[in-house]
Amino acid sequence: MTRSRLLNILSILWWVVVAPAALTACDSTTTKPALCEVDRIYCAAGVQATCTHPAGQYAFVDCASAGQTCVPDLGCRVCVPDQWVCDGAHVALCSADGRTMEPGAQCDTDAGWVCSQGRCVHACSQAAADRSYLGCEYWAVDLDNAKVSSGNAAAQQFAVVISNTSLLTARVIVEVDDAPPNWPVQLREVARTEVPPEGLRVLSLPSREVDGSPLGSWDVGTHSALSTRAFRVTSSAPIVAYQFNPLENVDVFSNDASILFPKNALDSDYLVLSWPQTIADTNDPNNDFAQHLRAFVTIVATEPGTNVTVTPSARILGDGLDIPAAEAGQTFTVDMHEFMVLNLETDGFQADLTGTRIVADRPIV
Repeated sequence: MTRSRLLNILSILWWVVVAPAALTACDSTTTKPALCEVDRIYCAAGVQATCTHPAGQYAFVDCASAGQTCVPDLGCRVCVPDQWVCDGAHVALCSADGRTMEPGAQCDTDAGWVCSQGRCVHACSQAAADRSYLGCEYWAVDLDNAKVSSGNAAAQQFAVVISNTSLLTARVIVEVDDAPPNWPVQLREVARTEVPPEGLRVLSLPSREVDGSPLGSWDVGTHSALSTRAFRVTSSAPIVAYQFNPLENVDVFSNDASILFPKNALDSDYLVLSWPQTIADTNDPNNDFAQHLRAFVTIVATEPGTNVTVTPSARILGDGLDIPAAEAGQTFTVDMHEFMVLNLETDGFQADLTGTRIVADRPIV
């Protein structure tokens, strides 16, 4: 047991044992010494602490390191007495002394069910309730990347990497929408795989630029653009998903990588943290690079009927159709549905979208 953990346990014991005794042992003038009860077993941070001296001395046993739980007055036990617990994929009843578990129903792991806190739950539902980076539905985007005379990072392989930390086989499907914005969704499957427990898969996905460039071309669009070029990643079991842009690129000069948040962990109110546009085509010879490498913020709708309100912190380009050429502080709204991507790009040297406010009435990325 480490010194820091021991100090933490002693601190917890003070609040559990000493503090209540001190509070009940004081009168108007004196405070009697707080005592622990000899041979009584206390629990703190998964450690059994048996009182060996009334002055507050203890003998410690680390239950957690042995895969057990600490039960007050009993000490290290396999489980909490008379409670429904999990024994692998089985629901089990803990014995009265906490030393054994009597197996009950088996959860249907083939259908994605697991045992959690003494009952069978669907693993995806449990992940949704936890709101962590584990989930069963993700949204990925082939974000804008640099295209310059010396190389084209935007044309390199985009990929999503799937990691399965569960004990279930994860059946993963990646879909896109081939319809234009605000048309009925036309689903097309672009990838399918199975990821074994504790396994990993790399999914190389087709290029889907979000800057208004036609498919198969790069950096020839309106830059700010509204499209349906998101990827939806769904899984039969909770997974972790990452996107890489590019996946691999020798002597790469521009790249990005992100851990994706599942839909169950998304929100609807964001403040942007960005990077200023440092390469621009300007009239000042001190900062004229003869081309624009614009800063951007990219928003993805995950549900039908999503209204997104944006208040940019810097001037952005418009697309001449759905996106206005807005100045800093000028609020505008865009109607979106699942798979739609709103890509907003800066319009000037040192323009910085940090502080941009994005509010929606449904979960967005």
